[in-house]
Amino acid sequence: TEPLRPARAAGDGWRASVLTGALAAGMLLLGASDARAQLVTQCSGEVSIPSLASTCSAAVQTLHGVRDGLGVGHSGASALPGTSSALGRRFGVTPRFALAGRVGMVRFDRVTPDAWSSSGSSSGWSPVFGLSAGLGLFDGFSPAPTVGGVLAVDLLGDLSTLRLPSGDGFDEASVAWGYGARIGILRESFTLPGASLAVMRRSGASFSTSGVEGSLDADVTTTSVRATVGKELLGFGVHGGAGWDRSSADGRLVAAPGGVTAATVDFNDESATRFVVFGGVARTFVVTSIGFDAGWTDGVVFGSVSLRLTI
Repeated sequence: TEPLRPARAAGDGWRASVLTGALAAGMLLLGASDARAQLVTQCSGEVSIPSLASTCSAAVQTLHGVRDGLGVGHSGASALPGTSSALGRRFGVTPRFALAGRVGMVRFDRVTPDAWSSSGSSSGWSPVFGLSAGLGLFDGFSPAPTVGGVLAVDLLGDLSTLRLPSGDGFDEASVAWGYGARIGILRESFTLPGASLAVMRRSGASFSTSGVEGSLDADVTTTSVRATVGKELLGFGVHGGAGWDRSSADGRLVAAPGGVTAATVDFNDESATRFVVFGGVARTFVVTSIGFDAGWTDGVVFGSVSLRLTI
């Protein structure tokens, strides 16, 4: 038999990786579809009135769209805007500190409860305002003269608010706070890019919307993972990465087709997992940096402008 050539082995490995990724994505989509169908059935019943089934389906669609919009909107792109390397410590003695503010927009699906029985999916933009902070706890290891920041550790925290439109029946803005850590993979140098992996947990996000055909009240919790790589090119820091968000909602759904309450459902851990991609540019002036980030996941688009101070 012909021996397996390296190129062929690499090609087989690449195809196997693609197949595994496609299978995993399919399983996630199937799981999300099954969860939505279960909640619609719980709301409308096994044998349902057509108007109630339509209202319940739209209500669940609104729940999932707003949940995902809040999860991605509060999380944004990289855990600390405009950075790809862990902060580390100054001169190996004192922690390096960073404070960043961001103003952004996020677009996601939502249907007003005034039109649950008659309207399809609609989407709109919502503004996001956030404040992030990072503290370098460990400078990491330097296995070679030009390689540093390996396994550096940063402590992260943030606070953000996402304003939901009153015209769609929402009562007030969503406020979330988060905490987590970032692990350095490489610190950016003259020859190497910076790379890091961050994990954040965000709580407190909530929304309430009501109209003539029902209401929704939910609390949303999100766990986010962000892998970021970046390098300074021609005076600008260019960065990009990918991430993973798991957003979970707990709350109550009320369906009232024709203005008459027909179903009330309490739900717990109504969750979904999403793959996020993002990129951006930043310009640094001594200790301050101005940056722009944009990203996408299925059904949600976001972007922001940030100002960061690092000392």
